[in-house]
Amino acid sequence: MDGYKKPLNSREKTGNPTGGHWGHEGKPLEKVENPDEVIEHRIMEVCGCGCNLDRVEGTKKTRQVFDIPKPKIRVTEHVTYEKACPDCGTVHKSEFPVEVAQPVQYGENMLMLMNYLT
Repeated sequence: MDGYKKPLNSREKTGNPTGGHWGHEGKPLEKVENPDEVIEHRIMEVCGCGCNLDRVEGTKKTRQVFDIPKPKIRVTEHVTYEKACPDCGTVHKSEFPVEVAQPVQYGENMLMLMNYLT
């Protein structure tokens, strides 16, 4: 295999349909008690007829959406220093970490993600 062809499916066909089967008990998502964010969709305070709805008792319904947050690129700047001893003139330098070899570069996680996506 040259890395670009899909591997052959090694599973043998059974004739059974794919997916859940009759009698299989599914497990739907369940609401959580403390969601990360609550967005309230309020009703206008005044009805079209002019009645003030501010003190009218109503019912509340909730729905929850489970999602993954968008990834955010995090930039880390590494700083090194150089100092000369005023007595003897010896220059002392701090070093960049070995993995930080370029003035600007992608980090380990970004490289892994790009590799995965290709």
